Amino acid sequence: MCFQIPTLISCNTRRHWHQGRNRNPSNLLYPPSSLSIQVLVHGGLWNCHSAVLKADFITALASAQSLDFLALTETWITPENSATPAALSSAFAFSHSPRPTGRGGGTGLLLSRFIPHLSMSQ
Repeated sequence: MCFQIPTLISCNTRRHWHQGRNRNPSNLLYPPSSLSIQVLVHGGLWNCHSAVLKADFITALASAQSLDFLALTETWITPENSATPAALSSAFAFSHSPRPTGRGGGTGLLLSRFIPHLSMSQ
């Protein structure tokens, strides 16, 4: 299945300027209007509210849906936790960024090992 993702460019029209803060429009790149991006992978995004408690379910879901990637938010994986990333890495390549302080938070990315050019080096 092939998807076309439209590119949206917005212009901020706020009239209030903060003193000492200037915009730098020279670093904006506008793609040509004829640009068409085709995505040939299947994936998803899920706010899992604790991958720690759902590691088996997450990998089973990604496998059952034949997902090439699954982005996770609110993983709640702490920097000290090595068991959850190991469980999620059994059938997929998994990378995560824990929340540095406090409770909850964190993001993760599950990638299919069948897409070598997308898989992360471990």
